[in-house]
Amino acid sequence: MAPPALERGLSPRDDALRRALTQVDERVADALMACLAVDQDLRPAPEAMRDELDALAERYADDVRHALAGEPLTPVPSEARVTRGRARRTARALAWAACLAAAASVAALSAWLTGTATDGSWVPAALLVARAALAVLARVVAGGAGARGLVGGGVTLLAAAPACGGALWALVGDAPAWRVLLAGLLVCASLTWLALVADYACARGAARTPRRHRQLP
Repeated sequence: MAPPALERGLSPRDDALRRALTQVDERVADALMACLAVDQDLRPAPEAMRDELDALAERYADDVRHALAGEPLTPVPSEARVTRGRARRTARALAWAACLAAAASVAALSAWLTGTATDGSWVPAALLVARAALAVLARVVAGGAGARGLVGGGVTLLAAAPACGGALWALVGDAPAWRVLLAGLLVCASLTWLALVADYACARGAARTPRRHRQLP
């Protein structure tokens, strides 16, 4: 710590230097406390902890300089992973919200164009979004955002197609409205599938993030 202290004319017992060291050392304590998490799934892997401590030691003097200057400390791997995780969760939430809102809008518009919305009938709109609701439910039951959830949601979309299409046919028959409802059915299914794929891609990207480590002795 001699170079940062000499640059500012500080003695080893100076309060400013002591506060800077405390601020930097707190990050080491945070890294070590993560290893004591009650939920073992939240504990970092040995390689991740090694890289974390290596980064803290490598940037220690620079971080002390930043602390003395009142500047933000250099990000470490765990903080970068947290930031990426938040970005992925935000992207997944936005994808679901956008796709499901668009599907609901398409269902309402289709029902209105066919004239069923004006007479108080909500059945066509409900049938258009029923597949989406079933697919989301199947995704949760099958395994969430993983591959099983994607397959479960996709299979449910396909399996529910004949039932929803048949119900709409029985409701409107061979009328021009059938084409509108069929188009709405396809669009709602496509939007739901897009949400499932986006959710899977974000979750899979977090698990498949490439990591390069030095060989351990």
